[in-house]
Amino acid sequence: MKKIGFIVILFILLLPVNVYAISYKFSNYSMNVEIGQTSVINETVSFTMQNIGESPIALVEYSITSKPLSLGIYDSKGPLNYTIENGNTVVIRLREPLKNGTSESIKINFELSGFVADFKEDKILSFSYIPEANITAFSLIVKLPPRSTLASEIKKSGESLSAVYPSPTMIYTNGKRIILEWQREQLKSGESFRVFVMYSNLSKRNYSPLWVLFGLLIGTVLTYFVIRGKNKNIARMVLLGDEEKIYELLLASDGEILQEEIVKTTGFSKAKVSKLVRNLESKKIIKKEPYRRTNKLMLKKEFGGRF
Repeated sequence: MKKIGFIVILFILLLPVNVYAISYKFSNYSMNVEIGQTSVINETVSFTMQNIGESPIALVEYSITSKPLSLGIYDSKGPLNYTIENGNTVVIRLREPLKNGTSESIKINFELSGFVADFKEDKILSFSYIPEANITAFSLIVKLPPRSTLASEIKKSGESLSAVYPSPTMIYTNGKRIILEWQREQLKSGESFRVFVMYSNLSKRNYSPLWVLFGLLIGTVLTYFVIRGKNKNIARMVLLGDEEKIYELLLASDGEILQEEIVKTTGFSKAKVSKLVRNLESKKIIKKEPYRRTNKLMLKKEFGGRF
C-alpha cells in the first residue's frame, strides 16, 4: 500500500489499490466533498471500474486517511459487503468476480472528521488524490458549508483575489452553498491532483496575507485567481433581507450609488442604511468612499460591479 506524506496540513487522501496491480481502469470518476458546519467531511466517490487484465477481480482495496465515522459501499444492485483492516483499509467484496472486459459501477460514501484546518478566522481545506489506475472523465465537487464564502480579501493591483488552487472549472451556488467544480478529461496513474480552498463564514472580519507563508510551509503551491464573473447568485446567497435591496439598487445603478440616494429611494432611516452598508462592507461585496457630505458605494467587480 502506497503512503503519501504531506507536511503539516490535514488532507483527505483516497487511494484505490487492487490486489491485481493495474489490471483495471476507471471511467466517469466523480468525487463529491461536502463540508458540514462542524467541519465534518461527507465524501461520495462513484466510478465505473473495468477489468483489463486476464484474471477475474473479486476484491478491491481502498485506503482512507483515517477511520471513517460512517461508511457505505454500493454497486448497481445495492449494498456490498466489506471489511476494514488496520482502521482505514477497506476491503470490498464485489457481488460477482469482475471478468476480463466487463465493468461495474461502484459508489462509496463516508464521513471523516479533523480534515479542515483553522487559520485565524478562516478555514483551509486541502486534499490530494493520486489514482493507481488511469481515469477518464474525472470530476471533483467541493461544497462549502452553508453561509460560507470564499476568502477574498487579499488585494493585488486593485483586484479582490480568492485562495483557490487549481482554478476551478466552475463556481456556482445551489442557493444554500457555494460549489466549486473541477473537471479533467483524464488522470494518469500516479498523477497527483491536489486542491486547496480557503473559505470563511460570515462572521469573519480580519485577514492576513501571512496565509501565503503558511501555505508554503505546508508544501502547497498556491495560485490566486481573480474571480471576474458576475457571481450575482453567490452574492444574493449571503445577503439578508434589506441588504439584498441595496444590492439590487447597486446593480440597477451600474454598480455605483450615493448613500443618500439609498435613503431617498428605500425610505430607510440614515442609521439603518449606515448599518446595512457596514454589513455589505464586512461581507466584501461593496467598497465605500467619502463623497462630499455622503458616501459613494461601489459594487465590487466579482459581484457584478465595475470596481
